[in-house]
Amino acid sequence: MIERIEIRNFMSHRETSLELRRGLNVFIGRNGAGKSSVVDALLYCLYGRQSRGEVRNVVNNLYGGGGKVQVELFYNGSRYTVSRAFGKDGGLEHAEVTKDGKPVIVGERRKQGVAEYIANLFGLDYEKLKSCVVVQQGELDRIISMKPRELKNLFDDLIGIGSEAAYNNMKKIIEMFDERVRKELEFSVSDAGNLEERLKQLEEEQKRIAEELDKDTSLLQAITEREKKLEEKAQRLRSLFETRVRTETALRNLLNSAETWIKDMARDIVEAEENISVVEREAEFRKIEKELDEVLERKTVIDRDVEALRKRLKEEEKRLEALNKNAALSVQATGLEQVRNRAVEVGARIIDAAEKALEAAGRGLVEEAGRWTDVVKAESRSLPELVVEAHEVGRANGVGCMVQELRELIARLKEELEAKRRESTGVDERLEELKTFDGTTVDKFRERLGRAKLWLENRRISDKRMLEDLKRTCRDLSGLVEGMKTKKLHEIDVRGLEPLSRLGGREAEWFEFIRSNYDKAAAVDSGTVEELEKELNEVRRETGMLRGRIAEKQRNLENVRIQLKTLQEIRSKLVRAVKFYELLELVRREVYSRDGYVPRSLRSWAVKKVSQAVSRYVEILNLLVDDIAVVEENGDVVVECFSHGREVSVDSLSGGERVGVALALRLAIG
Repeated sequence: MIERIEIRNFMSHRETSLELRRGLNVFIGRNGAGKSSVVDALLYCLYGRQSRGEVRNVVNNLYGGGGKVQVELFYNGSRYTVSRAFGKDGGLEHAEVTKDGKPVIVGERRKQGVAEYIANLFGLDYEKLKSCVVVQQGELDRIISMKPRELKNLFDDLIGIGSEAAYNNMKKIIEMFDERVRKELEFSVSDAGNLEERLKQLEEEQKRIAEELDKDTSLLQAITEREKKLEEKAQRLRSLFETRVRTETALRNLLNSAETWIKDMARDIVEAEENISVVEREAEFRKIEKELDEVLERKTVIDRDVEALRKRLKEEEKRLEALNKNAALSVQATGLEQVRNRAVEVGARIIDAAEKALEAAGRGLVEEAGRWTDVVKAESRSLPELVVEAHEVGRANGVGCMVQELRELIARLKEELEAKRRESTGVDERLEELKTFDGTTVDKFRERLGRAKLWLENRRISDKRMLEDLKRTCRDLSGLVEGMKTKKLHEIDVRGLEPLSRLGGREAEWFEFIRSNYDKAAAVDSGTVEELEKELNEVRRETGMLRGRIAEKQRNLENVRIQLKTLQEIRSKLVRAVKFYELLELVRREVYSRDGYVPRSLRSWAVKKVSQAVSRYVEILNLLVDDIAVVEENGDVVVECFSHGREVSVDSLSGGERVGVALALRLAIG
C-alpha cells in the first residue's frame, strides 16, 4: 500500500505532499492542476520513467533548480522508502531504496538499479505496471484489445510467475549441481551413458584377461610338469660323483647350521643358568637385605655406647688428675688387689664375649652374635658394682686406694671403650660385607635380579628342569654333529640326521636332499647330460617367461577389477545424482517454468477468480452485455463477451460498451 508521496519541483508541482488512506483515493481538479503528474511522479520514483515524453522533461523550470520525488509504501510486512533526486537539467543525481529504515539500494551504479529492485519486489516491470495498473487517458479499453498471448503474460506478471529469474536461477543451480557431481565423481550427469560404456568395456576386458590367464595357467601347469619330468630324468643321469659332491655340500651345510644353532642355544643356556642362579639366590638376597637393616641399627647403638664411654672416661681421668695433685698416698694392696682381680676377670669375660659376638657377626650368625652381645651387656652391668666396691675399699684405705681404684676404673673403661671400638670395627666390616652381594652392590644385584626374572619369563624358562631339557637337547645334537663330522659319507646313517631337520631353518630342505640322493649314483656320458641340461634350461626359461606373463596379467586383471569396483561405486552414486538431477529438472520445468504444472494451475486459478469477479462487476456497472468470461484457450488467455444468450466479439461492441467491459475487467483484476 502506498502511504505517502512527496513531490518537489516535478512538472506542475512545486512542493506537494500527499498522504494516501486505505481504500479509494480520488484526485479532483481542473485541467493542468497536476492530477496525472502525481501518477507520473509515482512511476518516475519507482522506475525512473514517466508516461509523457523524456525524463528530462520532469523539471519545472518556473521554480529553478532540481527536484525530488519520494514514495513511502508498506508491502509484505515491510516499510519501504523510494526516492529519486534530479538536477535542473532533469539528470538523475541520486536514487535510494530503504527497507525498514536500512538502505538496500544506494545510488544508481547500474542504470536500472532501483527499477530492477522494484520490479523484482512487485513482480511487475514498468510496462506491465503501466498496462494493468495505470490507465492513461484514451487507453482505458486497451486491456481488451490485447492479444491472447499478451493477456496471458499480463496474468503471469500479476500472479508473480511472469519473471523467469527463478527459472534461470534454477538452471544455474542445476548446472552447479552437475559441476559438483563432475568434480566429486569425475563424471557429469550427462556422462552416465559414457560411464556405462566404459563399464562394459572393462567387463569385457576383465573377461578377456581372465580367459587368457586360464589358458596361460593351464600351459604353465603342463610346462611345469614337463620341467619336473626333465628334472627327474636329469637327476637320474647325473654322475655319482656329482651326486656325492652335492650331497656332501648339503651335509656340510646341515652340520654347520646345526653347529650355529647349538652355539646360539649354548649362549642362551649359559645366560639362563646365570639368570636362574641369580633368581635362586633371591631368598638369600632378601635375608641379606634384612640383616643389612639390622646391622645398621646395631651400628647406631654401638656408636651411642662408645660416645657414652668416651665421655665417662674423660670425667674419671679428670678426677684422677685432681687426686694426683694431693700428697702421695699408700694403697692397701690386699683389698684393692682382690677388687682388681675380680675386675680383670669381668673384663676378660667381656672381651671374650665381644670377640665371639664379632666372630659370629662376621659369619652372618645374627642370633648367636646377639646372644654374645647380651653377655657383654650383662657383664658390663657388674662393673658399676665393682667400682662402688673399690670406692668403699679406697675410702677405707685412704686416698691411695681411691687413686688405685680410679686407675683401675679408668683401665676398665678403656678396655670397654676398646672393646666397643673393636665391636664397631666388626660391625663396620660386616656393613661393608653386606653392601656387596655376589660381587656387586646390593642395588645393582637388585636390578640384576629383576632383569633375570624378566629374561626367564620372556624365554618361558620357569625352572632348572626346563633348562636341563635344553641342555640335554644341545648335548645330544652336539654329539650327533661331532660324530657325523668324523665320518665319511658312506659311513653315515641318514636316519640319524633326522633330528637336525627339525631345527626350523633350511635344515629340513638339506636333510631331504641328502635322504633323497644318498643311494643314487648312475653313470652317464657327459654329452647326454649336457644335452639334457640344455633342454631343461630352455624349459626353465620358458617357464620363467610364462610366469612373468601370468604375473603381469594378474596385475592387469587386478587393476581392471579395481577400476570396475571404483566405476561401479561411481555409477551407484551417479545413478542417485541423475535421479536428483532429473528431479531438479522436473521442479524447474513444472514449478518455475511459466508453462509448468504449478504456474499453469496458478494461472487457471487466477483466470477463474478474475472471470468470477468480472461477472459481478458486469452486474454492478449495469453493462449492456449479459456476461464477460475470462478463459484459457490453447495456453493463452482470452476475453469472451455474451449478449442475449450468445457470444459476441469485443470488436463489435460500441465505444461505451468497450470502456465498460475494460473497466469491469480492470476492477476484477485489481
